[in-house]
Amino acid sequence: MSSVEASFTNGVKVATVNSNQFNVEQCGLSGGTQTANVTATDSTSLSSTVQVSFTIDAGKTGDYNYHIAEGHITWGYGYSACYLEFGTNDFTMREYQAGSTQCNWVADGAPSCKGQN
Repeated sequence: MSSVEASFTNGVKVATVNSNQFNVEQCGLSGGTQTANVTATDSTSLSSTVQVSFTIDAGKTGDYNYHIAEGHITWGYGYSACYLEFGTNDFTMREYQAGSTQCNWVADGAPSCKGQN
């Protein structure tokens, strides 16, 4: 495989390819069922496209222990800002674009409560 790219509803991303596996991520997709067209092209310019369906959870709600367990925040990054903002109450975090190739989890209404990229 020479290249793989995925076309989402909000843009096209080039995947990283390792042997015969690829990885591609996209933030900012709305919740619910989504599709992406994945095109693989080899070194002779032959290509194949397949449509992949997946489900986006539009947000995760729980207390700080839940968000730590889910990997949205860690004890070393995000925990203190989230605890100061919400204490032991439940709060909702969503994924947002963070730079051109990464996402991070950010709490609704509290931008200081966020995870690492």
